[in-house]
Amino acid sequence: MSLVKKYWLARSSCTPKVVRSPLVSIRPEHLVLAPTTGTYANTLSARVEDLIYQGDAARIRLRVLDGRELIAKVPIRFADMNFKRAETIPVAWPAEDCRAFTPTP
Repeated sequence: MSLVKKYWLARSSCTPKVVRSPLVSIRPEHLVLAPTTGTYANTLSARVEDLIYQGDAARIRLRVLDGRELIAKVPIRFADMNFKRAETIPVAWPAEDCRAFTPTP
């Protein structure tokens, strides 16, 4: 997918289609919380709302500035030490981990 002026051009095995407002998805385990190294195509700030322990991993519920919610999945050893409720942290992800979908009417 690529940005062409103000529109996204979604590519698939079919003919490319221009989409004005695509839905972009990323798996929870692909979010990088409070990155210390690397360069990421996408970054934003989010507030830690909740830590949900699930055995060897934790789901961290985040709220971005526009009010939308993100869920991140991290190994439990990182969740225990690094993230506190109500803390604002940077969130990043590589562009290649995103998937774009055309919204259905």
